[in-house]
Amino acid sequence: MTTKSKIKRVKGVMTDTKRLDWLEENGFGAALINDDNGHWTVAFDGTQNVPEGKSPIDIVTSHFIKKGKWRKNIRDAIDAAIAEHDTGEIKDLEIARARANDPADKYINMKEMKKRLGL
Repeated sequence: MTTKSKIKRVKGVMTDTKRLDWLEENGFGAALINDDNGHWTVAFDGTQNVPEGKSPIDIVTSHFIKKGKWRKNIRDAIDAAIAEHDTGEIKDLEIARARANDPADKYINMKEMKKRLGL
């Protein structure tokens, strides 16, 4: 499956809240970056000094972003990151949406599906 088709699948099931939840839960050091020219990306590779303790401290972070990774807005940047690092959430959300919209599938309701998916 191409990256473009994966991104299209993400757009079909993600809300802004789900996008932010994904970053929070799966970000593993993700950085949402703006290039001051209207482009956005989510970077996972980079270097920074290691924060010590639990309190916030000053850090210096550096990332190299390939030009193909920049997106025109925040949503597209997060969707691309989700598509690139998908661990099955997209398929689960597609199934939940299909079942919620299928009147023949009476054994499950949307509330129960959200509970199962942790949404």
